[in-house]
Amino acid sequence: MRSSSLAALGHNPEDSQAWTTLGSTLKEGEEIRVGWKRYSKRGCYLKAIECNPQYGPAWTYLGHTVGEFEEVQVGEKVYSRKGCYVKALKCDPKKGYAWNDLASTLMGGERARVGDETYTLVDCLTKVLEFNPQDWVAWLNLASMMKDEDTIVVGRKAYSRADCYARVLECDPNRNWLWNDVGDILQRDGGTVQVGGKEYAAKDCYLKMLESNPNKSSAWHNVALMLEEGETVWIGGKEYDSKECFKRAFETQLR
Repeated sequence: MRSSSLAALGHNPEDSQAWTTLGSTLKEGEEIRVGWKRYSKRGCYLKAIECNPQYGPAWTYLGHTVGEFEEVQVGEKVYSRKGCYVKALKCDPKKGYAWNDLASTLMGGERARVGDETYTLVDCLTKVLEFNPQDWVAWLNLASMMKDEDTIVVGRKAYSRADCYARVLECDPNRNWLWNDVGDILQRDGGTVQVGGKEYAAKDCYLKMLESNPNKSSAWHNVALMLEEGETVWIGGKEYDSKECFKRAFETQLR
């Protein structure tokens, strides 16, 4: 990427994309010579913006170099990290990653103005999902901000907190520790969630949790509480009744 960016700049020194790509290859504190001048990571992004102030990715990457309480001068104006992300979205409001970056700068009920609209943290995350419904981080962040009884509308569909966690599990099955959280919500509030076209109640979620982590003491305990007399479940190729689940909960708790 670095060599191709330098080659592109050799042909066209006003290539904003090449300047931005070049900056992304540099480490903090590293500089590179282009022509007769040396450029840092931030310097490359500033050069990209100088060449084309409407090139959104350069503003996004510039924001990544700005500290929480820092500002950067671009031309005659100064911009905070949040200001850089707002500028990126004014250039191209369809960049989901820029909405994610803007969300990271907002606290509580704080709002950011993009064009004619103002956006909260939740609004930004729903915008991320509007452009990329498979962004598990955005689904997880939404869920972490919600109460069990809350619902949120994403793409004209209402989602509960448990539904948001279920979407995380659909987008990235490796987040299997969330099965326990979903089970806890469903155990308190009832109902089911759908993951991959299959419906799961609270007990099913705890069983999924134990498939991936048989040492999760709380999951063993909850399964034990939910088993009727004489009822059994199969976990890891072995059959367990309520008493045996309680025993496993105790054993795993001691580890």
